[in-house]
Amino acid sequence: MLKKRTRLIVLSVSAVLVTSGLFATVKYNNGVKIQKQKIVENNFLLAKAAQVKKVALAKQVEEAKKIELLKKATTDKKIAEDKLAAKKIADKKIADEKLRIANLNKGMTLDKALALAHKLHPGTNFKLSDGTEVPNDDAYFQFKLFNSDWTDPGSDWYFAVNKKTGLAYRHNSDNTMVRDLEDIYSVNNKIIVNYTVTNDVFTNYSYSNGTTFQFKVGDTLNMNATIINSTVRTMEMGPDNDIFLTSKENGNNFVFKMRKIGISDLEVIPNYGDWERAYVMHIVVTE
Repeated sequence: MLKKRTRLIVLSVSAVLVTSGLFATVKYNNGVKIQKQKIVENNFLLAKAAQVKKVALAKQVEEAKKIELLKKATTDKKIAEDKLAAKKIADKKIADEKLRIANLNKGMTLDKALALAHKLHPGTNFKLSDGTEVPNDDAYFQFKLFNSDWTDPGSDWYFAVNKKTGLAYRHNSDNTMVRDLEDIYSVNNKIIVNYTVTNDVFTNYSYSNGTTFQFKVGDTLNMNATIINSTVRTMEMGPDNDIFLTSKENGNNFVFKMRKIGISDLEVIPNYGDWERAYVMHIVVTE
């Protein structure tokens, strides 16, 4: 009887222990599963946050690029508008000056032409030629030159005055017409432009890039260059060619004498062909 009771007690205790063990195992496994789930969820949230940050950063970069492109477009537009405005101003000045000269010289007479001849060449006598020596003789008063005692000096050129513009010319023996040098060089107004180019970059200039200069025939533009480890070339670019008499002094220093009415550009190009960084001067020459 005692043995039977003892056996029941042992079985009961064993059952309790087995049940407790199973419960503990299930609880532990549930805890591990929950922990793994939290890790997965946390990693997902971190990945999602990283993706959001990456997208936001990419958007910021894209917005910055758009802003830079807008700034560049605005700057380019401003430069183009400034150039156009400068050209319009120059064109108007030229048109106004040509109109003024045309109105001024509508009444160019033989007496006025003779007065101009004596003003430019004092001590010289002049006799009106028959016009056969000068091209388009109806457009000019042309005179043969004599010494003060009316002896023939043997000049190889005639003095000519354009009836429309009143400008003085020398008609040479080779049938070319050039502005009378006494007329051109009687004017001494001068502008000096100093600039420095270092490693093919303009580092200094006395007038802003794109400046418009107003000259009269006979004025001079002196360009003084300081060139450091660079190569440059200077070119005349514009609708009117050969409005300058050019002389080269030392290296890249030039003197430009304005010899006729017109508009043009002088461009100093670094590295011989870097047009994007050229130093540009707009030239307007009036009478």
